[in-house]
Amino acid sequence: MTKRARSLASKPEGDIIAAIRDSAMQIWLAGLGALSKAQEERSKIFQTLVKEGEVVQKRTQKIAGDRIEQVRAAAGESWAKFEHAYGAQMTRVLHTWGVPTKKEFDALSRRVESSPPRQKGHRNGSRGRANFWFAPRARATRL
Repeated sequence: MTKRARSLASKPEGDIIAAIRDSAMQIWLAGLGALSKAQEERSKIFQTLVKEGEVVQKRTQKIAGDRIEQVRAAAGESWAKFEHAYGAQMTRVLHTWGVPTKKEFDALSRRVESSPPRQKGHRNGSRGRANFWFAPRARATRL
């Protein structure tokens, strides 16, 4: 047994009740004192927490911003590689289909511009041959 328990055991019942009441009162007053202290310190603690939160937010934003820049740079490099590969593939496909390149088209344009002009009076540039594209079409007749 502790000293306090032994001293309470040796006292009469009325003294025990008074000691319990005193102990409960001290606990109550300690609680009120803690509440009062917490209310006084509340604004200080809150401001400290806000400042710490701002520091963490700035640090996180800096880290995130750095990472975003790294991702953008990597994406830009990947996109450039993709564009180059896609352009090369499209050039091969168009060449396979026989579509002229810009260089070939420009050469043909220069050749057409340097050719002699057509004679007046001939729409299709030939004498007497029918123009396939502008020839009248035969109509179907009903039976």
